[in-house]
Amino acid sequence: MKVDFALRLHYTVAEVLKGQVAWVTGASSGIGKHVAYELARVGCKLVLSARSTAELEKVRTHCLSLYTVHSLCLISCLVSVERTLLQMLLKQI
Repeated sequence: MKVDFALRLHYTVAEVLKGQVAWVTGASSGIGKHVAYELARVGCKLVLSARSTAELEKVRTHCLSLYTVHSLCLISCLVSVERTLLQMLLKQI
């Protein structure tokens, strides 16, 4: 019975995330990369940022080839620049 509840919760979260904008930092490798894949799978609009442009492009290609991603933006920058961009974005909201 626990499995049924867990599956229902999973689908509910996926439905809530579909169409939302998600900014994934560190998206070129490790946990960030796999978070990007999962968010792409559920239909999020993605902003992916990392230091490595080449690796970020690989993640972008993977997301676009396997999932229906309606919007995908790449930002290659250092962490300090990323913080500044986030602060600018939050001021606009």
